[in-house]
Amino acid sequence: MSNADKPAFPNDGMLPEGAFGWMNGLTKRELVAAMAMQGLLANAGGPIQANGMSGWGLVNCKAEVVADVAINLTDALLAKLDEKKEGEE
Repeated sequence: MSNADKPAFPNDGMLPEGAFGWMNGLTKRELVAAMAMQGLLANAGGPIQANGMSGWGLVNCKAEVVADVAINLTDALLAKLDEKKEGEE
């Protein structure tokens, strides 16, 4: 299992099986992608804003484009973290 597919909130054995089952519901990749998308959408100069001054070049783009950008940012971050982790060992 890759690091990206591991649970974002793993049960470390301190909780009974099934307790707070929602905590293991997202993978790290899903959680980071959701956080990236939240940031993109909250940015006043971000992809859904109706102005030509956006630094993203995605003004008034489709939702699928924002999702793709969030996933690309997530994959880049996870790859960089894996790369750094391997270099530390």
